[in-house]
Amino acid sequence: MSAPPDASGPAPRHQGYLDERSTHHVAGWVRNPADPAERVAFEVVLPDGDREHILHRGIADRFSAVLHELGVGDGAYAFRVRFAAALSPAGRDALFVRPAGTGQTLELAPALRTEPGGPWQGYLDERSTHHVAGWIRDLADPAHRVAFEVVLPTGEGERILHRGVADTYSTQLVQVGVGDGMHAFHIYHPAPLTEAERDRVLVRPQGAGWQTEHAPEMATEFLPISHVALDLVDKCNLRCPFCVVDYAQVRRTNMMSEETFDSALRLIPFVTRGNFWLSCLHEPTCIRAWSSSSPGFPSRTATGCSSRPISPGECRASTSPSSPVRGCTT
Repeated sequence: MSAPPDASGPAPRHQGYLDERSTHHVAGWVRNPADPAERVAFEVVLPDGDREHILHRGIADRFSAVLHELGVGDGAYAFRVRFAAALSPAGRDALFVRPAGTGQTLELAPALRTEPGGPWQGYLDERSTHHVAGWIRDLADPAHRVAFEVVLPTGEGERILHRGVADTYSTQLVQVGVGDGMHAFHIYHPAPLTEAERDRVLVRPQGAGWQTEHAPEMATEFLPISHVALDLVDKCNLRCPFCVVDYAQVRRTNMMSEETFDSALRLIPFVTRGNFWLSCLHEPTCIRAWSSSSPGFPSRTATGCSSRPISPGECRASTSPSSPVRGCTT
């Protein structure tokens, strides 16, 4: 944000600068030096021949830490306006801001920025053939939720896969001190991409040249399911004292059908690593009815099974990760 101009001679009634002017927004500040407590009404104007289109009317009353540090009153003289529809580059260059009801237009800052917002910060944390996820925030305006676009560069130009606003809450962002955490996004592609297309996809603020960096450990697999927990039987031989399940009213053994189990197995490629759980691993596949009728059943699981009854002592010993037996017979 630019400091007040140091001009000789009579000062204009209002003081300020237009610091940012893009096809999507304007930002700057304006104040009345004669009355520092006044919050100045302003207009965003787009000339059209002999006519003027007023794109926005507002009050310049946003706090700016930069203005405050520079000693510009209490710093609450800033404004930021996003347009309902993008302007052409010619429209952007013709647009001006003025205090309402005056003929004075705000000066353009010496370092006028013409990109839509920023500077930005963010990462692309996940990029698969089915989705992208990450976060973006505007460092100049942490409360602003950044409009972004998911872009697939092609030989003929760019293909926009999605447009949205990065406003999803992220506990991880809060934990590392990234504002209020409301800067994340998680987007599914309209159709699966090839791996080559996946590797070209980028995410950026709408209309900007800047794009999110790749996270140091960017995930490239599509794992939309956090975890799956299956109980294959409704009884348990262990009765662990810490278990939350009450078996007092269970009078008979009910088993999951193989058809249901086979359907569940199809979810494995989409579950995060290590989070496909069978009966807490205490007796996941040791159901004799399945073992005897379906010789191939144990080979379809990752835990192994014994086709014979297992004693309580063997069951306790089976908690060793090296043991091929991962449960007890019901």
